[in-house]
Amino acid sequence: MDATNIVKPIVSVISSVSHDHMKILGNTIAKIAEEKAGIIKKSVPVIISPQKKSAKEAIERIAIIRGSLIIDTSKIYKYKQIKFSLLKQSFMIIERAYNPLVANNPIYEIPLLGDHQINNAIAAYACIVQLRKFGYVVSENALANGFSKVKWPGRFELILKKPLVIVDGAHNKDSFRKLRNTIKKYLGGKKVTLIFGASEDKDVGSMLQIIRPYIAHFIFTKSEHPRALGISELEDYAEKINLKNYSTSKIDNIIPLILRKSKQDQVFIASGSIFVAGAVKQLLAKREN
Repeated sequence: MDATNIVKPIVSVISSVSHDHMKILGNTIAKIAEEKAGIIKKSVPVIISPQKKSAKEAIERIAIIRGSLIIDTSKIYKYKQIKFSLLKQSFMIIERAYNPLVANNPIYEIPLLGDHQINNAIAAYACIVQLRKFGYVVSENALANGFSKVKWPGRFELILKKPLVIVDGAHNKDSFRKLRNTIKKYLGGKKVTLIFGASEDKDVGSMLQIIRPYIAHFIFTKSEHPRALGISELEDYAEKINLKNYSTSKIDNIIPLILRKSKQDQVFIASGSIFVAGAVKQLLAKREN
């Protein structure tokens, strides 16, 4: 039922499959992966990012039925991270089979943070490799330039430096694990306040449990989206998991609250819903203007 099925691609790409949109896609990783694999077309190669075993098996089964070449990036490539900051990160992509000298590999730079974004970049790289095999000319300079200029709003995006404010569209268990890992790696030693809101169909309890060891304080809020979970429901989740370090605020009051409570070692992250992240970004932009 994917809208992209209106076209026949040259190559298909399936990034990491996780629990999301389960009312539509299914309750298990295998069922969700099977739905995602609907984009695989007869004899069209499919690139897959690192997957859970059940997801990989479901994708591979459908690819075999349709006679599609499977390009598993986790088997073909590995990477070495060179540098990272709150603005960008650089890395090398190394082919596992040849294991060439690291010194001979180009260094790519992306303005997206987190190890998972390097895996996304590797999927894009694998796609370019296939396009080159089909006769498309993509120079090394063009590839490096494309990586350096990629824009993906709301993905651990730094929107204010003083105080430090980051927005992230993480909204399920898997993306919250990635957010947790990115906080641990990039914000070690800082006190993180999470501005949290979620849609009513999300596994809020699990999301809060995953992230809580790295959060000094939670601020529960609610976006204007019709499916947004109410603050009282968020408080109920907090009580169930014995979460004490939280307060509440209307989304419109978030920016004054941030500015009033900010300290030198403090970071504010708006997450749990792309609508919460977007609302905080929009409110901050209005203040700046």
